[in-house]
Amino acid sequence: MNKILSSSVIALSLAMASVHLYANDKVVQRDTSKVTHIQEIRNATIKVTYADTTFLIDPMFAKKGFYEGFPDTHRSYLRNPLVDLPIKPETILEGVDAVIVTHTHLDHWDDAAQATIPKNMPLFVQNKEDQKIIQSQGFKDVRVLTQ
Repeated sequence: MNKILSSSVIALSLAMASVHLYANDKVVQRDTSKVTHIQEIRNATIKVTYADTTFLIDPMFAKKGFYEGFPDTHRSYLRNPLVDLPIKPETILEGVDAVIVTHTHLDHWDDAAQATIPKNMPLFVQNKEDQKIIQSQGFKDVRVLTQ
């Protein structure tokens, strides 16, 4: 019975997915130029594409367990990152137009990311203090986000 029900649900889903939307006998098309694509990579590291622009947010590229646990945190005895990076850093950077660093803690902006990201790639930060820190790491185009 479950097999028949599962097969019916799959068949119905495929049939519904193949139906075109019509309005006044015309196919309704969605504007895909403003579609947002979000890819969670690991920890706080996320890749976001909106229209034709791709941002890498809070890159942490270190190997699993590279850093000691963060003091005064829940389960601070665990080494960070907790899991392997699922994609090579070079692959993550493919198509990236700019990097956003929300703050400069190791779990959002680590040495491995700093060594991998091109020094001329635009980086956006929250304040002048973070701008100075990242510029001192050799990055040439560091901008403070404004309203």
